[in-house]
Amino acid sequence: MKIREVLTQEQVDAALVDIARWADGEINLGELQQLVSYQAAAAVQRTGLANISATQMVAGNWRIRVKMSPAIMPLGRARIEALMNK
Repeated sequence: MKIREVLTQEQVDAALVDIARWADGEINLGELQQLVSYQAAAAVQRTGLANISATQMVAGNWRIRVKMSPAIMPLGRARIEALMNK
């Protein structure tokens, strides 16, 4: 039985910011995986704000990869900028 995690907009926004930091080389993959849950990364993927693919592995860990450049779409960068200016 799969249990779905309910995410808030704040969690998805935080995941977008952390994924952008990873894409920009500010943090490594291990740090990203500690900061962001698979569910949050998958939610960012579904928004279309980032060109990423998040895949959950059988063992429970997850992987992320950039599907195409840029990793963060212009609308994603605009969302991050709006969050930083709050």
